[in-house]
Amino acid sequence: MPRYISDDDGYTPPADSGARFLARDEEPHDEQPVSPDPNEPEEIQPSELGIAQESNPQPETQAAGEIVQSQDVPESQPPAPELTQPQSEWQRDFQPQPEPSEPQYQPGPAYSPAQDSIFAGLAQVPVAEPEHEGALGTLYGAFTEDEETGETQAVPVQPKQAKEKLGFGGWMREILGLIGELLVTVGMFLLLFVAYELWWTDLEGNAEQADVVQQMTQDFDDPNYVMPKAKNIGDKYGLIYVPRFGKNWVKPIYEGVSLDILRKGPGHYSGGKWDDMDIADMGEVGNFAVAGHRTTWGAPFNKIATLKNGDYVIVTNGEKWFIYQIYDHTVVTPDQVQVVAPVPNHPRETATEAVMTMTSCHPEFSSRERYVQWAKLVDTSDYKQGVKAEYLEVAE
Repeated sequence: MPRYISDDDGYTPPADSGARFLARDEEPHDEQPVSPDPNEPEEIQPSELGIAQESNPQPETQAAGEIVQSQDVPESQPPAPELTQPQSEWQRDFQPQPEPSEPQYQPGPAYSPAQDSIFAGLAQVPVAEPEHEGALGTLYGAFTEDEETGETQAVPVQPKQAKEKLGFGGWMREILGLIGELLVTVGMFLLLFVAYELWWTDLEGNAEQADVVQQMTQDFDDPNYVMPKAKNIGDKYGLIYVPRFGKNWVKPIYEGVSLDILRKGPGHYSGGKWDDMDIADMGEVGNFAVAGHRTTWGAPFNKIATLKNGDYVIVTNGEKWFIYQIYDHTVVTPDQVQVVAPVPNHPRETATEAVMTMTSCHPEFSSRERYVQWAKLVDTSDYKQGVKAEYLEVAE
């Protein structure tokens, strides 16, 4: 019976020819053969069919339509193995293959410059914040490392948003906010100024006055010390003791009552507009008047309102001690200068006794009024002799 080998052009023998394909299943199949696709020819290799191929095949000339008979297999070559369950020729060669689908894009893991050793140093440098988002979308700045996983993550930089145009209400809020900030700033400066005036100046004034008292006491204790007769404005004038203000309370007295002098300590009324008042020196007949700060710069007369009638005020010029005793007080306005007249409150009268006047601002932290204390001279003694102990006692 003639046999056919599948031609490359997909030739199929007639159904009634009785021919059969080589190596086709002997048992019939219900499936219908599928015509091979002529656009996808594939040559069948003899090795796939179990037929041994000659090492040196000899081409034979054949006429058109002549069937080439297979050559005999040499006895030295073993017969070809029989295919027990060969695959259908149609299934093997002409089964349609599914068309390949287009590859789907799968994004890979995000690349981080921090993972590259080249960018290891740059990973810690934050990137400048962009003005707007732009066409590239969200930009990334600094990189952070997750403590648990150890992975480096990029931190997105939020783009700046354009400010909305301010209406009338918006401008008013901006102006009020600016005024509020200015008021807070001014308030802070005022608080600092008050702290400086009330706290720092007291520390500074007390320290300087203590040094002056110590120096003047050493001068007064010197046997060769001679008190200068003529005193100029700003010169040291003497020392003042007030037992009611404290056991160790003592302050220097300067010539003059200007603000710069009163910052150093109590000042003696003299010079300028006080010349025609005929202000007396300590111990002389007339009015020995002294002014001092009630607050700030050591506040020497801070407790002036605590003095009581009968309390003693002691002053010295290095030659003698002068003991005055409080007998009256009053509160006046700053223009009532007659309180320091030779005869207090009687500027036209002639003085016949030695008195002392102490003045300071009133009330505290204000210069609206003046608090005035008057005292009379009750005793004197030589500086080297000292003062009596009874003058140092404070009455209850």
